[in-house]
Order: sequence, then structure tokens, then C-alpha cells
Amino acid sequence: MLKMRARIVVGVVLQLWLSCCLAGSNMPAQTAGDSAQARTQPPPIPDQSADLNSTPAPSMEHESPRTYRVPSSALPELQQDNAAIEVQKRVAIQLASQLKEAKDALAEQKTRAETLENQLSALKEQLDHARSRLDNTDAPSVFKFNTLVKAYDESLKQVREQWNKANALDEPVNDLVTKVNAQNHLVSQMVDAYYAKVRQMAIETSSRPLE
Repeated sequence: MLKMRARIVVGVVLQLWLSCCLAGSNMPAQTAGDSAQARTQPPPIPDQSADLNSTPAPSMEHESPRTYRVPSSALPELQQDNAAIEVQKRVAIQLASQLKEAKDALAEQKTRAETLENQLSALKEQLDHARSRLDNTDAPSVFKFNTLVKAYDESLKQVREQWNKANALDEPVNDLVTKVNAQNHLVSQMVDAYYAKVRQMAIETSSRPLE
């Protein structure tokens, strides 16, 4: 009887000891799981100031410099948009340069035509004066008059040719004016869209709850 009681007591003690060991081994496992979960949480996105002053904006030249706070993760997209604006701005500058050259060529051609036209007017006065004093019986006078007529006709032909060239330059100039206006409008739209995007990003960033 005493041996059986001793065995029962030893068995109970062993069960209690095993229970304590198992409980102790479960506690580190629980802690390790919590730590791993904490490490897998994404870190907060740092904010970084995006200086919009560096963005070329023809339509915004009258505005004062502004700075917005946007997520740093958005900067590559904004830099890409800014680069696209720069490309279109260079196109606008090239078109403006072409327009200036075309206008200069047109102005030079018109000046040439006007100079010849003034010479034609002076020649016409001489011709009218010679016609009023023309003596058809005087061969030298008739020859001189005919020479003036021939010079007038040649000058008139040159004037018409120069004005035709000037008129031919009008259409390219008008076409370039249309292209320049359209390109400037495109750049202005892109700049406005850029600022609108940045403002929206700044609003969303400022409205984020603090964690």
C-alpha cells in the first residue's frame, strides 16, 4: 500500500513538472511571433519638400514661388512630368525661333518690294512728264520716251515678282503663328496639370492621420 501511494505522488509531481516545462517553452514562441509581425509593418513614408520653383512654367511666371510637401515616393512621377514639360517647352522655343526667322524674312521681302515700288513710282512720274512733252516727229524724243516705257515695264514686272514672293511668305508665317500658339497652350495645360497634381498630393499628405 505504501509503495502504491508513493508511485501516485511521484506521478503527480512528474505531471506538474512537465506542465511547467511546456508552459515555459510556449512563452518565447509567442514573443518571437509578435516581434516578427512588428518588423513586417511598412515604415512610414518620409515626407520631402518638392520645390516647384524649379519647374519651368510659362503660364505661371506671374506667380510667386511656392513649395509643397509631397511624399518622396511621388517625386519620380513629378520629375517625369517636369521633364515632359521641358521637352514641350523646347519645342515651343524652337517654333518661336522659326517664327521670328520667318517674320524677319517676310519683313525683308516686303522692304525689298516697297523699295522697288517707290522706284517704279518715280519712274512713272518721269514717264508721265515725258509723255506730256513728247514730239512724235522728233525721233530722239520718241526713242527716249520708248526707253522710259521699257524701263517702266521692266520695273513693274520686278515689283510684281517681289510682292508675289512676299505674299508667298505670308502663309508659312501664319502657319507658324498657329503652331506657336498651340504649343504654348499645350505647355500651359501641362504646367497647370502638374501644379494641380502636386496640390492634390500635398492635400492628401497633410490629411493623413498620424500613426
